[in-house]
Amino acid sequence: CPNGYWQEKTNSIDCKLCPEAKFAAANKLSCVNCNSGTYEDKTISWATHSPNGPASCSPCPTGQYADQNAQVRCKGCTAVSLIHSF
Repeated sequence: CPNGYWQEKTNSIDCKLCPEAKFAAANKLSCVNCNSGTYEDKTISWATHSPNGPASCSPCPTGQYADQNAQVRCKGCTAVSLIHSF
């Protein structure tokens, strides 16, 4: 299966798209959550990013964060949280 897809059984010809905020694990027999600090970048299309789609979730950009798993967007840091992070 291409990246972003998984299959229920090894060597199956049927590939299924991973749910939102998840990506296919290395063995592609399951989908796993995006980890905290990462997100599913909706601007990268599974179909058009590359022939196989993205292999994992994207890290949050500088000045943003994801404090939980399985996020589809990152949150913006406030001025107070930026000051305390140094």
